Amino acid sequence: MPSLALPKTGLPGLPALLNGDLWERWGASGAVFPVTDFRRSIRYLRLKPGTSCRLAVFRNEDISGTDQPPEGLLVYAYTDPPRAEAYFDKVTSGKRGNKPQPYEPFLDREHALVAVPFPSDREVPGLRHVYRHHRLKETVVPFLPEIAGSGWRVVKRRTSLRLLSYKVGRRAVFAYNVHAERIATGDRRDVTLHLKAESDETFDAGRLVALGKLTEGASSSGWRLPAIVGWDTERRLTFRRWYTGNVLSSRLNDPRAIEKTARALARRHEVAPQGVALEAPGLREGVAPAIEQLVTLLPQHE
Repeated sequence: MPSLALPKTGLPGLPALLNGDLWERWGASGAVFPVTDFRRSIRYLRLKPGTSCRLAVFRNEDISGTDQPPEGLLVYAYTDPPRAEAYFDKVTSGKRGNKPQPYEPFLDREHALVAVPFPSDREVPGLRHVYRHHRLKETVVPFLPEIAGSGWRVVKRRTSLRLLSYKVGRRAVFAYNVHAERIATGDRRDVTLHLKAESDETFDAGRLVALGKLTEGASSSGWRLPAIVGWDTERRLTFRRWYTGNVLSSRLNDPRAIEKTARALARRHEVAPQGVALEAPGLREGVAPAIEQLVTLLPQHE
């Protein structure tokens, strides 16, 4: 496997995983499934330099628009073995797993890495439903008036699902792009949603926030917030309209944009913005290195 230049992350297992034959060694012991190209099999990565890194590796070449959940593993990299052990104990003590899985959670203490099967999370009941194309379509389309009428069909091969964030036992967030065509006229429409699958606890709390404080914040701050399309209370799913917004990294020299961002976040988290450094250099020092590290890790997703 060719080497990959990695930034200093403070995570000893990450270079071994991305540069070496660690995945192959795990596979030889039956702990993981084989992949042709490990780095190209990574479909989700969230790096916190000096803290942790979460990445999802999928066996399926195409993980979206299918009727069966993908076969995947989430790998968590930590700064030292004790932190990895603590997380492994937390994962294995919960009620995760709807049924016996071909792969089980495991700990690589030497490299401070933990692997967890995905999607297999009993505490997030809608997670597997999200990956079943026809069932998800039947759930979502009635909430979309522009394509819910007769004569529209959802084109599976052009409908995509992308994992944005996942925390075991709590929530998974997706970008769900629905491509529809009107059979009679050939008209086409793309509707992108922010889809969140949650545990019972976080789902109920999120509904209260959405019904109250988010509406209040939108009316008082002047910021557009994604409109709620609907809920699936049985599966604990929330559907919101997708707002593309602006790329923050391209506006690092605009103090007004940074101040507006800080005030919106403060409003969202109910904290006063006083004391927050709003100058562009302060944001640049915190955000730019993380962006550069992610680009280095996965240049194909730049």
